[in-house]
Amino acid sequence: MWDPAFREAREAFIGDRPAGWLYENGTMLGQVNTVLGGPPDEPVYFSDNLVRFSACRPHSCDEKGAVVLTTDGEIVAVGVLHFDNSRTRSGHPMLTILTRKRDDRFQEAADHLIAWYEMVTTDYNNWQKESYGLSDTSDELRKTSDPEIVLLAGTPDSQP
Repeated sequence: MWDPAFREAREAFIGDRPAGWLYENGTMLGQVNTVLGGPPDEPVYFSDNLVRFSACRPHSCDEKGAVVLTTDGEIVAVGVLHFDNSRTRSGHPMLTILTRKRDDRFQEAADHLIAWYEMVTTDYNNWQKESYGLSDTSDELRKTSDPEIVLLAGTPDSQP
């Protein structure tokens, strides 16, 4: 999945727009590559022709990335689970979904990415509870938020 052709497809899909999800003054592409750079999960096939590939950021597996492709290899959406470094610094997880078209296929992918995000966040909260003895009602547990959807309009090099 992480072969050069797929890297080129990600570059064409995302472009080099600025982002501050993981660190300030970064690019969307650089930060997507970072969250997809760690240990990969097994691919998950859903719908009739969509598959999700996901991985976590090396040495920071509470930050994750996912790419939803058609079975023909076309990128439909990219999801980044992060703790937004550039805005609130709240410590709560966020999901940003990148797409080029908001159509029915994207809606299926977005619904799947939201379910993935909720599962990953729940698993992380459970790990925190077990590891640190936190109760279910602890204010220290990270809470989920509504996803941010970024429509990647224009050419990959242009600013949205």
